[in-house]
Amino acid sequence: MRIFVCVIWLMILSACNRNEKQTITHFESIEITYNNGWTGGLTVHIDSLGIIHKCRYHIISKIYSSACFVDTLDAEFIDTLNIKIDQIKT
Repeated sequence: MRIFVCVIWLMILSACNRNEKQTITHFESIEITYNNGWTGGLTVHIDSLGIIHKCRYHIISKIYSSACFVDTLDAEFIDTLNIKIDQIKT
C-alpha cells in the first residue's frame, strides 16, 4: 500500500497539465496528506473534475503560513488514476 501511495504521489506531482478533454472519473475525490511530525505538512486533493489542490503548510503550534496551488490534470493522467482506482476496488 505504501508503494502504491508513493507511485500515485509521483504521478500527481509530475502530471499537472491543462485538461484538453473532459474525462469521467471513477472517484469522488482523492486526498493525500503528509506531515513531517515537526513543522511542515503537505496536502494534495483531487476532485471528481480532475482539479488538483496542493497546499504546503508551515506549522508552529498553529498554521503559521501556507502556500496553495490549483491546476487541472490532463485526461491521460485521469485515465491512469481510474485504472489504479479500479484495481484497488477489485
